[in-house]
Amino acid sequence: MPNATGQPSAWRWLTINRIRAGLIGLVSLLCLAALSAPFAMRGMDEAVAKTLRHEIAWTAQHGRNELNDVFRSIVALQSAPEAGSLEAARLAGDIFFARMSTWSSGRLGAFIRESEERNGRLQSILTRLSDLDAMLGAIELPSARGVALRLLTEMEPDITAIAADSYIRFNHNRADNSDALRFYNRVQVVIVTALVACSLLLVIVLMVQNRSLATSHRRQREIARENAFLASHDALTGLPNRTAFLTALTAACARATPGRTVAVVAIDLDGFKPINDVLGHTAGDTLLVSIGRRLGAIAATAEGGLAARFGGDEFLMMIEGVAEPEAAEAFAERVREELYLPHVIDDHRVSLGATIGLSVLADPMVSPQDFIQQADIALNAGKAAGKGAVRTFHVAMLDGAALRRQLEGDLNAADLEAEFEPHFQPVIDLTTRKIIGVEALARWRHPKRGLVPPTDFIAVAESSGRIVDIGAIILRKACVTALRWPAPITVAVNLSAVQLVRADIPDLVWRTLAETGLPASRLKLELTESVMIHDAHGTHKLMVELQELGVTFALDDFGTGFSSLSYLRSFPFDELKIDRSFLADIEHNGQAAAVVQTILGLARCLDISVVAEGIETERQAALLTAMGCAKGQGWRFGKAMPPEALLELLMEEADSPIMRRA
Repeated sequence: MPNATGQPSAWRWLTINRIRAGLIGLVSLLCLAALSAPFAMRGMDEAVAKTLRHEIAWTAQHGRNELNDVFRSIVALQSAPEAGSLEAARLAGDIFFARMSTWSSGRLGAFIRESEERNGRLQSILTRLSDLDAMLGAIELPSARGVALRLLTEMEPDITAIAADSYIRFNHNRADNSDALRFYNRVQVVIVTALVACSLLLVIVLMVQNRSLATSHRRQREIARENAFLASHDALTGLPNRTAFLTALTAACARATPGRTVAVVAIDLDGFKPINDVLGHTAGDTLLVSIGRRLGAIAATAEGGLAARFGGDEFLMMIEGVAEPEAAEAFAERVREELYLPHVIDDHRVSLGATIGLSVLADPMVSPQDFIQQADIALNAGKAAGKGAVRTFHVAMLDGAALRRQLEGDLNAADLEAEFEPHFQPVIDLTTRKIIGVEALARWRHPKRGLVPPTDFIAVAESSGRIVDIGAIILRKACVTALRWPAPITVAVNLSAVQLVRADIPDLVWRTLAETGLPASRLKLELTESVMIHDAHGTHKLMVELQELGVTFALDDFGTGFSSLSYLRSFPFDELKIDRSFLADIEHNGQAAAVVQTILGLARCLDISVVAEGIETERQAALLTAMGCAKGQGWRFGKAMPPEALLELLMEEADSPIMRRA
């Protein structure tokens, strides 16, 4: 079969070479047969010539017989001199003279001249023939008949001798000449048969070659179609590629009207790379194919719908006939929801979210490239806000996009060791109001912008991969700072999904504890559901390995995901942190309070401690205490502060409870 480039494969090259070799062989046989034919014909001519030499003896013998005929006719004429006998004698004489005239020429003449004796006999015969001719002219006279009989009697010994010599000389070659003639006849038959067979074979080979050429041409056309498809489609998913999408989008924008416009949906898969790294690239490709199939099916349900892959885990979609932005937003939300449905990959049920940027064409003068860029800007805004959401482009996002690009450049050029530091937010005992732990939160002390909050740089750091180095710096600095505190309280450090995939967390933690001297029991690592969903098995193994050292684990933002209860049952967490969203309405919403109460009861059953995040009022703290929540964290007890401020607070409050810290 031809290969991907359209060139014949090795097998077809071998077939073509065999056909060529067959053609060369047949042409060679035809040439050999054609060259052999003249030699066979020449040999046959020689055999025929040799066979014809038997006619010399035949001619000589007939000459003797015709002499006897003349002699008998003259004798008969003498007995009965009638007109009929006279004419018979003259006719026999004419035949005899005609026969004897051939003795001086042709093959018989050449044979006679080979011998002086035969030549002398011939001359004697010819001399008497002259006299005999005169006598036959007057054959009606008795005297002439007598002379003629005498002359015939005198010629008879010479004619008989020549006839006998010719018969003896050539009679013994008759069998050999016949065999030679038969041989060359067979050679000629073989040559003719070979020519016919070679011609038939040549026709067959040419038919096979024509069929092979037709197959090759057909395959070439198929390859041309495949190449045309690959030029406009993604080889893995089969979706249209960037070029095809731009072409279709350009045509759609040209057809758009104010009441029926176009929308572009930019899709970025949240956490695809960790899945790809953990399950392997083959599983990652299978997942992309599944996603592409799902997006294609969704696009088919919309007017002018088209899904395309731009590379990696980036997909774009477009729809036409959009009457209002809300319809496009509903479509984008549907895409996000259907993408989250589980995919079965190598017996693994994998779910991953998607961040979606939406742009609705409002200005017909916007180029397709700028139109796509608008959707991409909205996508980046969604990722910066925490991923897993749909964001619609608006002009104000242009400033945010420029800021993100600037932050990316600054982050790549930053001195991470000097510019990144941990700030600490207290975790208190809600009953005694004493600080029992802190959470280390990364801060970027930008040389020009000042203190940059994590909401601005975490997404940029994760996408660039620098979060790995930043996380290691924050972990080490937090452990070093914890050694300066007067009380042996715990310090909690957050781990991102990117860190778990790209860094050897057990080795990093072990080395950090060994270098700083911080007891493992004072270090707590916080994980979110987004970390575990990418690699449940690897995360479980990591937790068990570090817990053997004495490190504890907390499940952060509990209740915001889809599988929190299953995580509590399957993973050995020491603590869970109730997300701040449940505390926002706990004072005025009975359902919110009931949910918190349920979480606290569940934790008690599982023997897991609980920290309530986002406590902002004393009323919230009192309600949580009444529900049995032992630990709290929030602005009511202190915002994240620099190491020096925390140290001062711990020194001042070493022996007294914290009543209020705002």
